[in-house]
Amino acid sequence: MIIISENNEDPRVKNKGFEPEKGTYKKSAESVGQLYPVIKDEFGIVDGFHRKEDDPNWREEYTSSGTLKEHYKKMLHANFQRRIVPEEQMKEWINGIAEELEKEGTENGQYINRIFEELNGVISDETIRRYLDEKFKRAYTKPTNVGIVTQKDAEKEAEKEVGKPLETAKDYEKAAKALRKKAKDKLTLEEKEKRKAETAERKRKSREEQKKKIQAEIEKEKERIEKEAKLEAKKELKKDKSFRKEIKEEIKQEKKESKPDNEFRVTGKYVSESGVEWADYGINLYMGCRHDCTYCYGKSMFNRKILWKNQIEQWDKPKKRIIDLDTLRSELEDIKEQRLKHNQSELGKIFFCSVCDTYQNYEEDKEFIRSVLKVFLESKHMIYILTKNASIENDLDLISQYKNVQVGFTLTSLDDTNYKNYEPNASKPSERIRVLEKAHNMGITTRVSLEPWIPEFTDPFEIVNKCYKYVDNWWVGIYNYSNIKMEWYQRYIGKLQNLFMELECNYWMKCELDRVFKSRPILDREEYVKTEQQMVGTQ
Repeated sequence: MIIISENNEDPRVKNKGFEPEKGTYKKSAESVGQLYPVIKDEFGIVDGFHRKEDDPNWREEYTSSGTLKEHYKKMLHANFQRRIVPEEQMKEWINGIAEELEKEGTENGQYINRIFEELNGVISDETIRRYLDEKFKRAYTKPTNVGIVTQKDAEKEAEKEVGKPLETAKDYEKAAKALRKKAKDKLTLEEKEKRKAETAERKRKSREEQKKKIQAEIEKEKERIEKEAKLEAKKELKKDKSFRKEIKEEIKQEKKESKPDNEFRVTGKYVSESGVEWADYGINLYMGCRHDCTYCYGKSMFNRKILWKNQIEQWDKPKKRIIDLDTLRSELEDIKEQRLKHNQSELGKIFFCSVCDTYQNYEEDKEFIRSVLKVFLESKHMIYILTKNASIENDLDLISQYKNVQVGFTLTSLDDTNYKNYEPNASKPSERIRVLEKAHNMGITTRVSLEPWIPEFTDPFEIVNKCYKYVDNWWVGIYNYSNIKMEWYQRYIGKLQNLFMELECNYWMKCELDRVFKSRPILDREEYVKTEQQMVGTQ
């Protein structure tokens, strides 16, 4: 949850500092009951400085860090990504870690890498370099037989060579040059010969690797030439009238189906296994997603060039998939036959869509989405729709005619302004809730996904109390691909379960919460599946 001031401005942005406006968190405590505590360890406050300053009696929780280094690390983890941290504070924490690493005997030039590793990549090496003191940035080449191991040894040896304490960058450069020369002079003839032999061996191995690489390229080129020759021979054998007629028909069809820049054609099947615990299969109508949510795992995979590499330039400028409806019907029928063949009594559960959002508010795509959705609904498979866009309202009249479908919305906040920090192009929460209530009143089974549960932003208690009257099922999941530890959720999950049971809500904890906290829904897994089958009816 983000607390804002009376004029609806974020106090962190207004003050350009680490502290919020005076009294802001005290007002929040009176309204939400101090949901988030001040975290302290044996060295002092780790997280919640602003709350403690606002109210000295703010609720506290204690943890153990063990060392000062761990204390600094926890403060950086807790504050760097969620708040604006003053430069002096950043310098103190980063250099505090460096001083502890120096005591551990960290090698010269390794401070930046070591700090980056200690913080699990939360802060970039450029940021660390920006705030790290000069004495930790000095990197010396470790000369052979000189015996320089630590930073202090290096500076002591360098001062002997320069003849005075090291003060300027030129002094350090001069010292490093002198040390390298000293190391070189100490090398014996035997060591020189040994180095020469090692260099020769490296060159020999490099030549052998290059030779193997060239040989492999030659073999590959031979295979390509042979393959092309076979294809040419096959073409010559098919130069009859029927072949030419077939080729002309193919060219004609390709021209007819030529796609614009905002569409794409993929190989393979339209419907594939979903990989999520509550659905067997999934489909994607787009490549990319206009909503551009910051926490999206699909966007993360695209940025790391794992998903749809070189097929789209920007995640928030998606391309529509070309789908043949007859082929899609055939695939859904094949899935039904396969499941019956393996003695699976119920039909498949299909996620619509699994990586992108089905409804991205493109006016020209309304008929396309509706036609594909109708094929899925007629297949009798169980269809799960999950969206963040209120434009699904256009298809509620079609959806209400079927029982093998559930309409769901993702809700991470009720704030119609600050939700854009995480979901910049999605519909406002109030619009999603309006359509959700409308769907429920039309007799459609509804769901709400409380995933991701974002600390200090998502207030699940507020969302449940607001929407429970027109939500049939709830999903709860953590903030994946973040540095939030599971222990954080352990503080609040029991209260949320009690609220669900008090309101008699059907809910489902995703596997990571179910596994760690031994959570169980009101309906166990078998009863949950049975209930959904009854909802679909005999098929």
